[in-house]
Amino acid sequence: MTQIRGAETEQWVGSRKSQGGTAVPNAYFTGVQRCGLGFLCPDCGFAKMETMRGVLNDGIAVARRLGFRLVMMTLTTRHAREEAAADVYTRIAMAFSRVKRLKVWTRMMQRVEGFSWVLEWTWSEAAGFHPHFHVVMAVRADSQEEAEELARSVQPAYMRQLDRAGGDGTSTAAWEHAFHVSGAEAVGNYMAKWGTAEELTKGHAKDGAGMPPCGCCASLGRPGRRMTGTKRRRSGGRSPV
Repeated sequence: MTQIRGAETEQWVGSRKSQGGTAVPNAYFTGVQRCGLGFLCPDCGFAKMETMRGVLNDGIAVARRLGFRLVMMTLTTRHAREEAAADVYTRIAMAFSRVKRLKVWTRMMQRVEGFSWVLEWTWSEAAGFHPHFHVVMAVRADSQEEAEELARSVQPAYMRQLDRAGGDGTSTAAWEHAFHVSGAEAVGNYMAKWGTAEELTKGHAKDGAGMPPCGCCASLGRPGRRMTGTKRRRSGGRSPV
């Protein structure tokens, strides 16, 4: 999103009515235009994610019609609240990148007809920044249990790579929380609210223990009040917000 030349740029927090008639927080900008910077911009990212959501829903529908088993892997790491976001992300990104080069990943992919992955980045008061990858796969398997077991075969390799990257890849807690496999019909609270494709593409609208970037933005102000510290630019051409 970029500033409209000569316009005053402000960021507001207010509320809007949901379909049920209850007021929900709502944050927005004024004096700006779409920049097309995809996931770097909350406005342009929303439009891009809505497009992706439709593509994913179509792909999932085809996979189900053809009888493939849908599996979701969630990859993350244990971390402390005071850790820098970049450090936490680097550990899981390195582990994920390295595990995809190994034979165990190649063997698994031989039975995967298609897959999609996304990085979701949330923040909470208790845990701080919490980046994690979601990977959805359409697997050729005789049962859902067989498909999920195939995905779990990657866990030892991922945990070793996480340990090499400086994360906790050995503790019992890490093995319980850093790598999770679930069926597409039962992947927790997100599935109940959004469904598989929405979990992958609606990180900007996530409602859970952690807040996405736009949720952090909305929490900084009170409904009906301009957010404190908003910068205004009255001239100077196109300036990123």
